[in-house]
This record gives sequence, C-alpha cells and structure tokens, in this order.
Amino acid sequence: VQMSRTRMSRKRPILKLKTQEIIPSEYQETKTFWQWVMVMGFSDDVIKHCNERMGDSAWFIKALYAVGLYKGLLDYQYIVANEKYHGLWLEFKKKDQINKKKPPEQDALIERLLRNGYYATYVYGCDDAINTFNNYINNKI
Repeated sequence: VQMSRTRMSRKRPILKLKTQEIIPSEYQETKTFWQWVMVMGFSDDVIKHCNERMGDSAWFIKALYAVGLYKGLLDYQYIVANEKYHGLWLEFKKKDQINKKKPPEQDALIERLLRNGYYATYVYGCDDAINTFNNYINNKI
C-alpha cells in the first residue's frame, strides 16, 4: 500500500490546550499563612478560630454551637494593636471568590468589628493575607 504524496505532506492540526489556573483551596491557603506566621514569630499573638465544619456530623456541629461557636466567625485574629486599631481580623476566601457574594453573617461581623475599633477584612489567598498583615503591623492601614 502506497500513500499519495499529498496525503503524507498535510500538516497535522495544532492542538490548543486550555490552560486553567489551579486555585488552591482555602485550607491550603490558610495552612501556608499559618506556616508564615510561625516562621515570622507571630504565632503567640495570632489566633485561629475553630469555626470550620468538622465533617457533616449534626451532633458535632450542635456541640460547637453549644460552646459558643457562631456562624460567621472570622478565621484569624491578631490580638496586638497598631496605631489605629485594637486588633486585626482576617477572613480567608479562595482567590477566585473576590466577586462572589459573601455570607451576610460575615459581612455583619466585619462591619461590627470596624465600628468597634478593629480592622477586619476578607483576604483572598495567602499572599493577600500576608500583605494585609504586614500593612497592619507597619501602620499602613
């Protein structure tokens, strides 16, 4: 069997692959932030709140609420004041959630903290959290 010259000389189609950015999970981002906090020596003054659902067990969630957990509690608190605020509160979100609607409980808590002299904000990934933290400790916010 012999192939014709025209068939052999055809160019192969170029495959165009869609490249999609891999967005780390909120857990991965908070874990990286916590490692940075420890390396930088801030771990004595940063508090990670136990506000994550630990599985789907109804009794466990009820037990957490029974000891004071409430919906909307932010992820991290830095308990040291800067020149303007009493402390810093950070709520982690994935990098791709900037334009996504936030839970009303968290919006309300952030507003309440701001009214009471704390700096509270959403951060989108570890880099944003570190930048916000550094701006806070350097009195840029």
